[in-house]
Amino acid sequence: AEAFDPKALRARLDRAPEILESRVIGQATAKRALLQAVSRAYAGTQDSNKPAVRALFVGPPGVGKSELAFALGAAFNVPVTRVEMGRYAGGGVEAFQVEILEAIRRGAYSVILLDEIEKAHPKVQEALLAAMDSGVMNVQEALNSSGGRAMVRVSLRNCMIVATGNAAEAYILKEAQGGSSLGF
Repeated sequence: AEAFDPKALRARLDRAPEILESRVIGQATAKRALLQAVSRAYAGTQDSNKPAVRALFVGPPGVGKSELAFALGAAFNVPVTRVEMGRYAGGGVEAFQVEILEAIRRGAYSVILLDEIEKAHPKVQEALLAAMDSGVMNVQEALNSSGGRAMVRVSLRNCMIVATGNAAEAYILKEAQGGSSLGF
């Protein structure tokens, strides 16, 4: 819980721009928006039951989308769990939920990077959106010692969830060639 002690948080917010700048080249708009989201989350100006930060970065490969999530974890001294969403292309909502549960068990205050979210099965995406909206995820755990399955209610309210995607890559590249500035 020390990670988000108000004094420690203020110090981390003050030094976060420098850390993000040192790890991600360019993307000033995305970095600024991400830090504003973190500031709002911990200033108490949003629903405290929902994930602290919810961000979606879309763009072509190699522009720093995932690295920005890792830099965010470094700036706030919290673990980052990368979930390769392509593993859930065929479904697997329960497996996805268990992976999120395990990430939160490793660190309730954490960054969860949902990499290439467009590759996940629509049912997995629906489960994720529902969890981000409600702030909780109900997870069926594996068999317990009595042979039954336990339902675990997982709170996402201390998580910073960053999803990345390449789905709009062709559009973004076309706009960039026309001189438009779309961030990622």
